[in-house]
Amino acid sequence: QFAARLAATPRTLKAPARRVLLQELRGAGLLDMRRAMEIIAEHLGVSRAAVYTYARQEG
Repeated sequence: QFAARLAATPRTLKAPARRVLLQELRGAGLLDMRRAMEIIAEHLGVSRAAVYTYARQEG
């Protein structure tokens, strides 16, 4: 839904949009779910380490 609002696909999101996405997911409490970072990484087409970096940068 986030990517659709930006008229993009999850894999085409640039780093600033990915940071905003992580901020929204954190606000919704979804980052606390088991395997959340792994699932997000799969959808974005990036490594798990990259997702942790985006999460750290948005805070």
